[in-house]
Amino acid sequence: MSDKRPGRGAEQFMLRLPDGMRDRIRAEADKHGRSMNAEIIARLEATLDGPLALVTGPGSTSEAARAAAELAQFIQSEEARPLVNALLRKVRVNRGQPESDSETPDKMGRE
Repeated sequence: MSDKRPGRGAEQFMLRLPDGMRDRIRAEADKHGRSMNAEIIARLEATLDGPLALVTGPGSTSEAARAAAELAQFIQSEEARPLVNALLRKVRVNRGQPESDSETPDKMGRE
């Protein structure tokens, strides 16, 4: 009898986990409504293909620092002001605070 369940023909890899990690993976998988295997695959794909790839690849420390400096410089620019103010309004609304345009990018984080 042939097993036709999805993934049975996929590559397999034996993995040793530190104490307690299996339970943590199980809890996260349950929280997201997926199997442990699907949870592990989702986490790996996010790290290898997503925004985290920037900070885990070769030269990642210098690349991440360069990107952070570039972003900080852009946030302070006049060009970014409308976008930053719109984001600040959304943050205030999500926090239950009144909307206001009085806060400028140079005042961010000084509450």
